[in-house]
Amino acid sequence: MHRFTLAAGIALLCVPASAAPQTPLPPSISVCSGAICLDKLRWVRAEAGSLSSISGLLINNSSTATLSSVILRFNLSSGQVLVDTAVAFFSGEIPPGAKWYFNAHFIESRCSTLVTRTESGLLFGAATDAAGTTRFSLPLKFDPVFSPLNRQERKEWEAIHGRRDQ
Repeated sequence: MHRFTLAAGIALLCVPASAAPQTPLPPSISVCSGAICLDKLRWVRAEAGSLSSISGLLINNSSTATLSSVILRFNLSSGQVLVDTAVAFFSGEIPPGAKWYFNAHFIESRCSTLVTRTESGLLFGAATDAAGTTRFSLPLKFDPVFSPLNRQERKEWEAIHGRRDQ
């Protein structure tokens, strides 16, 4: 009997866990302006000795233009009040089809003001193709990226607009 129990226990360890269907992940926060897209926008909390950041992926979907000297600025708010910006800078070239993983660092709290969200920004840079180089400045508006400490406002927003991956 003990051998049967041992064999059955080992067999159960080899059987895959619950076959219940997994719920799909909510869509990531993203925004596109022309052929340039930001995807997987998220708030990364500070660890010891570092700053908090807005992180994500910039994707150059252009078939011909190489991006360079890219500056990505996020407007940071406390409630409805603009309090600061988070900036990421890339001085190299991002060829057509390439991606840049960025971190725009910032201080989460200043005096008695706590940064709670970002939902807009600006993308600056240069695009070079066969016709030459042109400077660009693109305003960005996207679903809010909330501070992990701002659960109440996030839940209220998601109740209206649906859940987002943050």
